[in-house]
Amino acid sequence: MIAIIVALVAAYIRPRWMRAGIVVLVAVLLATNTATLGTFLQEAAFHVAIFAALWFSVKHIVRFNVLGFSCSPR
Repeated sequence: MIAIIVALVAAYIRPRWMRAGIVVLVAVLLATNTATLGTFLQEAAFHVAIFAALWFSVKHIVRFNVLGFSCSPR
């Protein structure tokens, strides 16, 4: 599912600033700890780091191979 989402974003959203904006927007929306501004920003930054790692791994390592996620060595 993640590979399909990354592939669709890469195919339809060309400017890098729009991609970065989408990542920041999703990270802010997923940050649930709003006790203080510091904890909220810390959780949002954590989500940005996770999304960046997923983006890099899907784009450069797996190369949008959706079946590569489900295949396991037997």
